[in-house]
This record gives sequence, C-alpha cells and structure tokens, in this order.
Amino acid sequence: MYPVGINGLTLTLGINLLFHQKHLPYTAEWCFTGKKLLNRVSELLDADIPVILGVGPQIPQIWKRDGLPFYRMTPGGACVPVTSVCAHYVTVTAMDERFLTISSWGRKYYIRQDELRDYIRKHSTYLFSNILYIRKREN
Repeated sequence: MYPVGINGLTLTLGINLLFHQKHLPYTAEWCFTGKKLLNRVSELLDADIPVILGVGPQIPQIWKRDGLPFYRMTPGGACVPVTSVCAHYVTVTAMDERFLTISSWGRKYYIRQDELRDYIRKHSTYLFSNILYIRKREN
C-alpha cells in the first residue's frame, strides 16, 4: 500500500496559516491546471519566490513506481538519469528552455520540461502534479 502523504490543498492551508501567524504579506494557492504551469514557475523565480512543485502519484495505479526521471550533469556536460520519483515534492531553483533545476532532499537534480508534461498527462493529473503559487497579498 502507498504511504499516506500531504496533498496540495493541505500544503496550501499549512503555508497560508504560517503566513498569517508570522504576519507575512503573502498568500498561497494550489494550481489545478497545466495551462500556465511553466509560465508561473518562471514568474515566481523572477520574483525570487520559492517554487514548490508536486510530482504527483500515478493515477489510478498509485502503487506503481514508474516515475518522473531526475537527471544529474556529468563533469563533461552530459545529462544522465539517476533516479525517478512519484508522489514527491521538490523545490524548483532555476529553469531554462529545456530543464527545471530542482532541489530534492538537499540534492541538485534536473527535470526535463517535456518529460514533466508527459508524466502528468500519461501517469498523473494536474490536480496532484502542480505548483504552490505564492503571491504578495494585496491589501
């Protein structure tokens, strides 16, 4: 059986509670569609706001372990797959036209943008595989 974890809505509630308790002028919402996913990642990175990306479980076969590949760069500049994940949160730290640079458990990896989109469409859903969208709260 798959371990029970935290979903995007629960993460959103917790982050918003933290913002409220610490009197921080931010609000967070969990995104549900893929239309603006990468544009929002870019927007948040440009604003120096952390991007939490959920790589959701495989729906409906949540026990399957075929996941999204994570890559590392070799000293020669080659990009090699080193692991794959599903049902996991990462922090996006940078992006270019092909890759998202991420941190997972303090380690640097790369995700191919096309593989992220394919993983979500074929194995998961934008309901679970998406980002926490953090913005400055308007008064």
